[in-house]
Amino acid sequence: MGQQRRAAVRDFLKGTAAPVDEPSRFNIAWHAGLGDFFAGSYARAEQHFAEANRLLPELPDVRRMLAEARNPPARPFPWASVAAAVIATSLAGYGVMLSLRWRRNRFRIRPSEVLRLLEGATERPILLDVRDEATYARSPVRIPGSKHVTEASLESRTAQLEVERERIVVAYCT
Repeated sequence: MGQQRRAAVRDFLKGTAAPVDEPSRFNIAWHAGLGDFFAGSYARAEQHFAEANRLLPELPDVRRMLAEARNPPARPFPWASVAAAVIATSLAGYGVMLSLRWRRNRFRIRPSEVLRLLEGATERPILLDVRDEATYARSPVRIPGSKHVTEASLESRTAQLEVERERIVVAYCT
């Protein structure tokens, strides 16, 4: 059946200037317009649809696509980009928080580690009680062998401490 139709079309076109085996200029313009439209290039699609409308005027599909190319649909909100930006910002913030926490706690030592150093080390660590004067005077809690030094004297470097470089120094306050 398909071959009979082709033969009928070829017979119909005999003696005309219409090429049988080549796409028409309308089809070229129409397909180019559709490709540009769905690729988001609405200005170029409008040009191709206008050319297709010029070649075969007032076809409903061509008019509709020409109108849509002139007034393209609104672009959807970029939720994926926003979500990726929020996630990246959150991860960066979390990384900064972890970094700051690590920097603040990098020299901290657990009480169990201090006990281990006091009991097992051949050379005991130097214990500094860095509470302020009023708190130190009121508190009955003192670690035997610790030296009381105020934080202010440490900052101003007025505290007289003779410490070898190899010794471990543990500062505490309660």
